[in-house]
Amino acid sequence: MKNKNQINNSTWKNIILTLILITLISFSIIKPDIAIFIPNATAMTLQKYELTICEIDNNTTEGEKIVKSIKEDLLTSDKFNVNSVKNVNKNKSIYNFITRANKNNHLALIKVNYQENDLYEIEFSLEETSPNVKLDNVSFSGSLEDMMVISHLISDRIYHTITGKRGIFSTKLAYIAKKNDIFELQISDYNGQNSQTALRSSEPIISPQWSPDGTKIAYVSFESGRPIIYIHDLFNTQRIILADHKGSNSAPSWSPDGTKIALSMTKTGLSQIYMLDLKDKNFRRIIQSSACDTEPSFSPDGQYIVFTSDRSGSQQIYLTDIYGQKVRRLTFNSIYNGSPKFSTDGKKIVYVKNVNNKFQICSIDLSSGEESMITHGENDQNPCLSPNGEYIIYSHISKNNFRSLSQISLENHQTKNIKENIDYEIFDPSWGPIINEK
Repeated sequence: MKNKNQINNSTWKNIILTLILITLISFSIIKPDIAIFIPNATAMTLQKYELTICEIDNNTTEGEKIVKSIKEDLLTSDKFNVNSVKNVNKNKSIYNFITRANKNNHLALIKVNYQENDLYEIEFSLEETSPNVKLDNVSFSGSLEDMMVISHLISDRIYHTITGKRGIFSTKLAYIAKKNDIFELQISDYNGQNSQTALRSSEPIISPQWSPDGTKIAYVSFESGRPIIYIHDLFNTQRIILADHKGSNSAPSWSPDGTKIALSMTKTGLSQIYMLDLKDKNFRRIIQSSACDTEPSFSPDGQYIVFTSDRSGSQQIYLTDIYGQKVRRLTFNSIYNGSPKFSTDGKKIVYVKNVNNKFQICSIDLSSGEESMITHGENDQNPCLSPNGEYIIYSHISKNNFRSLSQISLENHQTKNIKENIDYEIFDPSWGPIINEK
């Protein structure tokens, strides 16, 4: 984003125009012979960054909302201790006192100026107090409706500048909500707030998957009486049929460059994995198998696919290149392993494992073959990694026996509820790509 930004509309249909594909990290895969199970991943307490947010020369409702939103964003990351100070005069002693009192700290300065035509200018700068160094300085322009969008963008800049990792506060979630036998494809902010319904149906909708540029979602709908894969354009709300072959069409997965989709179809009888080139619309069968293969998912460099298959007699996770060569089994320690996803650095696979008749989320290191348990619930499913690789969002059974969404940090294993409702179910989350905050 340029230093003087005009945000015309804060709805997700326009925000998605600024979404970009996260930088892909190259990697090498060392294939294990057998997995070693590490059964524990307990919550840890890590040292946090110190931040003070100062609202400069103003005491407006708009400024308070921005400061509150930034504070909430950074606190949810579990990496910051955040204080906020209202109506600070940068030219007076109180500002100097705050600067002196916050050694080894960071100061975020926010100033809101009213402009004509009901627009506001939001000036933001970030300083390190020891030594006294200005780390970031930018201004945004937008309407009152744009305040939350701008605050999330500022949160991303703070997070990226201080931690060195991309923030996820401007990202979007897609998930399925089911209420009274009505299914909805919903889109929300990263924290489950500001949800909007993109599609509603009396028949099941499953497996939403964001395109790498964030402008489209592929999903499976049963509205015709059987599973058909659609692509839904979020900008113009139009949708097209992607796969409507005889039998089942399911489990779509975008390639990182957005030019292909891997999917499973049963047009030959058994579930098999195909690759669809979105430009020429040609389907290519990846693996010739006498077993049921499904749930394909691309590696970050687009050269490998992880998938599930029952070729061993139980559902296990396998790895292959995009041409179906050198298929390798990855999991061995359970009668069920499924829903595999690559980590964003390509070094691990996150998946669902049956552990003593409980579904829990685990990971396997592709170099060592070591498995680690991530969650400890009784029915944890649908794992989806954040685009910066630091969190997993997943569905679980809540206290009211409905499926809801939770998030777990892969750094300290702290969990929090993201989306929960007392009278309907929420499941099948998909995390959208990172918005460019520059």
